[in-house]
Amino acid sequence: MNKKVTNKDIVLNYLFLLIPLVLFSCYKNGYLLYNKNLVTLLYVFKPLIMFVTSLILAFLIELIYSNIQKVSILKTMANSYLPLYGALFSLIVPVNIHPLLYIFLLIIILIISKLEFIKINPLAFGRILFIITSFIIGTYTYLNVYEENVLVSYDLWDILLGKSIGASGATSIFILTIIFFILITKNYYKKEIALSSFITFFLLDITLIIITKDLTKINLLIDSEIVFASILIIPLLTKSPYTKIGKLSYGIITSIIGFIISSLFLPKEGIYIACAISSLFIKYFDILEDKLPKRRLKLCK
Repeated sequence: MNKKVTNKDIVLNYLFLLIPLVLFSCYKNGYLLYNKNLVTLLYVFKPLIMFVTSLILAFLIELIYSNIQKVSILKTMANSYLPLYGALFSLIVPVNIHPLLYIFLLIIILIISKLEFIKINPLAFGRILFIITSFIIGTYTYLNVYEENVLVSYDLWDILLGKSIGASGATSIFILTIIFFILITKNYYKKEIALSSFITFFLLDITLIIITKDLTKINLLIDSEIVFASILIIPLLTKSPYTKIGKLSYGIITSIIGFIISSLFLPKEGIYIACAISSLFIKYFDILEDKLPKRRLKLCK
């Protein structure tokens, strides 16, 4: 008899899969810089500190919520996705983000995640908030300390392994691919969204390259931010469609919008902005399943 998978099991499975991304970030954005005498030893563990901080804040918010609702904190935590969403947020912001700004944004996205009447994808919204606030205070960059001071050039192999410019834990396409192949074996994972999203983006980018004959457009396709968002952000468990048609159409539409924004304006942000927009209409994607005509099989007598 198969054991029923609980919310707690799902969250723990995800958190376990995210640990390699956190450790790789400590290596890329910490250890390598420490060896060049660019950062302190404590800074090496900043991605891990951000990751743990997200879990602590998730617990504190759930603790406050349980006290207000007068329910057991153990029961609340057993059904909570906040630790997962907090952990994911720690991976989609730059490692050099100011600690106070990080905590401020983290609290906002955790609260949004908790409020069921707010339908927007909290992580996509959190990324947009980061863009806006960092532009206002003049700190918008995904460069680590070394990349800020040295002109770097990464080849395809570097990009696949994760030595590219990007958010704290969203640079290793190799690790992300392994995570994806593990997730598609899980019944709770919305693989239809991930696959339809990435395949759509792939086809659009290939079409653009053929039309423009500009091979530099391939950079969009191998951008780890696109891969990360397609695998972990767009198929967010409680903030995405649940019907088969809804999931497929959601992934396709999100990628079309994301591709337009990425290719014209913001290469790294387009997919997150698109996800935030699409997530506002989740219920309409699910309604498609009922609206589309269904074939009726006629029984032969």
